[in-house]
Amino acid sequence: MIERRASSRARQRRKTVAGLLYSVSLKAPAHSSQKARAAGSGKTAGGTSASVQDYLAAIYDLAGSGQPVIGARLAKHMSISAPAVTEAIHRMVRGNYVKVGRGKELTLTQRGRP
Repeated sequence: MIERRASSRARQRRKTVAGLLYSVSLKAPAHSSQKARAAGSGKTAGGTSASVQDYLAAIYDLAGSGQPVIGARLAKHMSISAPAVTEAIHRMVRGNYVKVGRGKELTLTQRGRP
């Protein structure tokens, strides 16, 4: 398997994604989210689960690529099965983190943005 070095653009994208995760948790310090997870709630201090934060970060990342963000691309990007992504999208729509538009394109709502 060939290992590729991350380009400066990819490194910048990871920094942006890290910033998104921090913002989504409503600027809670890292130790607060760790305490919430350790307590077994599965939620961070901001009330957003870690998995939802991962999906939001991936949607944000894919939106920066210029292509429409759809469930299939999200599944491929995150290496997760399409049915699991579909369920997560439904949860995020109910939680008002994303909207599903024409052609099943996903867009982050104000609540889902950094």
